[in-house]
Amino acid sequence: ESAALLAASGDQLLVDACRVAEEAGAGFVKTSTGFHPSGGASPRSVELMAGAVDGRLGVKASGGIRTAADAIAMLD
Repeated sequence: ESAALLAASGDQLLVDACRVAEEAGAGFVKTSTGFHPSGGASPRSVELMAGAVDGRLGVKASGGIRTAADAIAMLD
């Protein structure tokens, strides 16, 4: 849950989690399920995750995206 990681410790824990996923052989990283009380995907979490994997893995924004505007915000 990216929102929980950001709430717990700021940017670094989320970035570290993405790097661990990459080292473990993941093909992509996913923001969240959206079920955690701190929320689902956010443009900030997508930006951090994309920066951490730098195109080497896919990034899936998931959880809390309800409208086209929400989806577009994840791409900007």
